[in-house]
Amino acid sequence: MKKAIFFDRDGILNKSIIIDSKPYSPRTLKEFKINYFLKKYINFFKKKNFLIIVITNQPDVGSGLVSKNLVVSFNKKLKREFLFNSLYVCYDTDNKSFFKKPNPGMLFLAKKKHNIDMSKSYFVGDRWKDMEASHRAGVRGLFVDFNYKEKKPVKYFEKFSSLYKTMIYLKKNL
Repeated sequence: MKKAIFFDRDGILNKSIIIDSKPYSPRTLKEFKINYFLKKYINFFKKKNFLIIVITNQPDVGSGLVSKNLVVSFNKKLKREFLFNSLYVCYDTDNKSFFKKPNPGMLFLAKKKHNIDMSKSYFVGDRWKDMEASHRAGVRGLFVDFNYKEKKPVKYFEKFSSLYKTMIYLKKNL
């Protein structure tokens, strides 16, 4: 079985838009800012035989706040930059969807497609939904706490005050 590092998109691979201490997905090309420093870490993880998989909710598409084409173009930019193995996107607005985080559906799709050992895998995320999905899927959740004004996760493997500290931890512990 293979090992994976799952990455949330907004807030992790690219910067979230912060308004009143709450995170939002970018809605324009100008707002879409990639965290380029992650490239060297992701390349290191790949050399350690970890699959790199992106898991993202994009309900703004279903709500009509952003076009699907724009989200697809953001994802293509990320793919060119990070060369991840797979990307799973949930456009659902219905919180009952098995594929919308905090539900683990997208992680289970990745597990099946790539034959992933979830117990040896990690999920890097910045929101409670990421950590809950990782917990439900049996993946070690690494919570990057940007101190958003929203519900905090209860279940996670480790908590960090920055994305950089999260990457250092992973690099040392793989």
